[in-house]
Amino acid sequence: MNGIYLKANQTKQTVDFFNPAENQCYFIISLYLSDGTLIYKSDYIEPGEKITDIELLQTLKKGVYKNCTLNYDCFTLTNKSRLNGSTVKLEINSQ
Repeated sequence: MNGIYLKANQTKQTVDFFNPAENQCYFIISLYLSDGTLIYKSDYIEPGEKITDIELLQTLKKGVYKNCTLNYDCFTLTNKSRLNGSTVKLEINSQ
């Protein structure tokens, strides 16, 4: 299972979220806990853009959070109409 490491007890985090330059769409990336709680949602990410600094909507206690999801929603470059998307299951390791 894929995983992501976040710092416990703080909202400011360092990640490696990106939209590959060859994509012809915007991304919005959302991170959810296993119970469906949204803890992060990006703005539109342009092709070739990378996000490394984010702020969570809530802090996480130290521990491993299983069955979380990272959603990629895609939108057209012209009028931001919704396209397809994907969901990746992952563990969040909060240290």
